[in-house]
Amino acid sequence: MPSTSRLPDNPDTGKSHPAYSDAYHLGKKAELPFSLNTELQRGFTVPQVAEKHGWPEPLVWSIALEGKDTFQRFKALNWGLR
Repeated sequence: MPSTSRLPDNPDTGKSHPAYSDAYHLGKKAELPFSLNTELQRGFTVPQVAEKHGWPEPLVWSIALEGKDTFQRFKALNWGLR
C-alpha cells in the first residue's frame, strides 16, 4: 500500500514530487539591503542603485526612506514644503 504521507512519485521519471526538494522550499537566498544603504550614502542615485541590484525603483525608495520623518522624506524626494 502506498504511503499517504507524501505526494506520489512521478510515474514518468520515478522521481519524487518537486515540492519535497530542499531547493523548492528554500529557493534563492534573499539579498539584504545593507550595501544598498551604503551606496545611497556614497552619492549614488536611486535609479543607479535599482538598476545595479535589479530591483524596481519604488522598492529602493522605500528602503531609502525607511525610518525617516516626513520632512526628511520630502527633502530626499526633492519635494518642497509650503
